[in-house]
Amino acid sequence: MKKELLLFCFMAASLVQSSMCDAPVWNVGDYWVWKVTEPGWGKSREVFLSEEMETNLLKSVVRGKEFMEGEECYHNFETYEGHPESEYHSYYLVSCPPTEHHGIEYSTETGDPVMKSTIYPGNFIVQFPLHLEKPWEGEYKFVEWTRDENTDTWVQSTEISVKIEAEVTNIESVEVEAGTFNTYRIEMMYYTFKMLKSVVWYSPEVKNTVKGEAYVYEDKIPQLYYEFELVEYGLVTSFPWELLLVGGAIGAGVIAIVVTLYKKRAKTDKEVIT
Repeated sequence: MKKELLLFCFMAASLVQSSMCDAPVWNVGDYWVWKVTEPGWGKSREVFLSEEMETNLLKSVVRGKEFMEGEECYHNFETYEGHPESEYHSYYLVSCPPTEHHGIEYSTETGDPVMKSTIYPGNFIVQFPLHLEKPWEGEYKFVEWTRDENTDTWVQSTEISVKIEAEVTNIESVEVEAGTFNTYRIEMMYYTFKMLKSVVWYSPEVKNTVKGEAYVYEDKIPQLYYEFELVEYGLVTSFPWELLLVGGAIGAGVIAIVVTLYKKRAKTDKEVIT
């Protein structure tokens, strides 16, 4: 009887352990490629200028670790296939890497920086360890600057405060172009001047997000605004217990939606005043 009880306890403990995940560890050379569908954009991926959708490949490669504004971060080099005029250097907190903490966009023609952004605190999307039905909430601020070429100075162009409510709603198998993976499904609500919802699927095997969707609520009806799926990835080392991370895709996607709506509202307000 004792043996059976011990066996039961061991199996139960193993089951609980297998349903939880800690922050992942990235290694130099790890990379992910997502197929991203989003509104068309102009000078940066943060500022959308039209409602027409376009699909591009976003590639993110880990270059190493650096300290950015006093925080230890993973430094990732990122490119969009359809927009060779720009490249991005993104920084993700090592302690909680699912969200881009700091980002800089460069012109490939001149090599000069043209835009930068900061999110703080940087752990608002995922709070480790993850487990089924785990809820969390918090507030963060997104700040964006553009570079004035004439004066070579940074000018703040956007500042947005957002409240988030999130929960791990399921553990499920998801099939994408890169393969079939066991994932944590996380649903998130964003509250600002608009209400947004995103759903992301994280894979322990991939150490990143394999699929995501984002919706904007208009008249209480969710409208799909942004989606992505993993098409390719490569890991220098891969340990089954290193789990999950929301990469540049969803962070950039949701932030882009917020910025777009913010700028549209500001433009509308200006027209009304005029």
